[in-house]
Amino acid sequence: MAAPTRTLIMDTLYTNTWWERMKKIEDVIFQKVAILYLMTKKTNMVDQVGGTSLECPVEYTVNPTVKGYGRGDQVDLADVEIDTVARYTWAYVAGSVTRFWTDEQQNQGKYAIKRIVDRNLNNLEKSIRKYIDEKLFTAQTGKEILSIVDYIPNDPTTSFTLGGLNQATYSWWRNYYRNCSALPIATYLRDVMETMWNTILIENQDSEAAPDALCTTQTVYEEYARWGFDMAQAKITDLKLIDLGVGDLSFHGRPVFFDVNCPSGKMFALNFTNLFLFRDPTAWFQMRDWKEIPDQADKTAQNITALQLGCSNRKTLGVLFNLA
Repeated sequence: MAAPTRTLIMDTLYTNTWWERMKKIEDVIFQKVAILYLMTKKTNMVDQVGGTSLECPVEYTVNPTVKGYGRGDQVDLADVEIDTVARYTWAYVAGSVTRFWTDEQQNQGKYAIKRIVDRNLNNLEKSIRKYIDEKLFTAQTGKEILSIVDYIPNDPTTSFTLGGLNQATYSWWRNYYRNCSALPIATYLRDVMETMWNTILIENQDSEAAPDALCTTQTVYEEYARWGFDMAQAKITDLKLIDLGVGDLSFHGRPVFFDVNCPSGKMFALNFTNLFLFRDPTAWFQMRDWKEIPDQADKTAQNITALQLGCSNRKTLGVLFNLA
């Protein structure tokens, strides 16, 4: 039997190393981005294998047959529509790892080769994490994943279709929003946060609609930290979130944190029961086969992930903008 070639050995080394690191890769991406960490902490990942569309129910009204009852009364049996369906499509994140023949020729020792493999795969992990975090705060264009900015815009009354539902047509498919340009944060920040919180609860009439977290910019976060209320009660106890270095404060017991990608002057109220991530477990950071690059001695392989940010109730989400 012929001995395996260096190319075959390298193919196997890269592939095996990637699969051995899969759990770490998920940790790198979903344990080091605060929003994704909080989302997975609430186990709000929806698995779907394949399919041309992603669907989730959107409940938009109460059952009108519920009423007071007395002796001999009839209970309505009307067939009532209480929900509809939001439909989304897959988004894909892909990146390449390229192996240069000259690098492999010059680093043929066991430890030197392992360092090259680790360096390339570490860079891919960090790049995927950075890309997803950026896109979570960037309005969707073309093939990109849907974002927080899409679901929680400054003005949800304009004509815009999301999940197959036009927010201008359906008032129940709108997030809370408030322009704070005339309300200096040095004076009004906590007041507008309180109003957003209470309005979301009142609109939904459900304690589970309360925000799970408030995400903002470093500037707004630091202004919040200056408030003269009992900071001991505003501290969070989630050591994992504290270790991410994005803040250690809370509001109504829920984390307040900052993200470098959060748009200037904004604070988002996030509910991770209704804001979640679709994923295809069969296409989850999947490393494809190694391929020869035409007219070169080098090889490349693509890593592909199928996912999408979904929402089932935008009324549980909110934004304060023009905070200054």
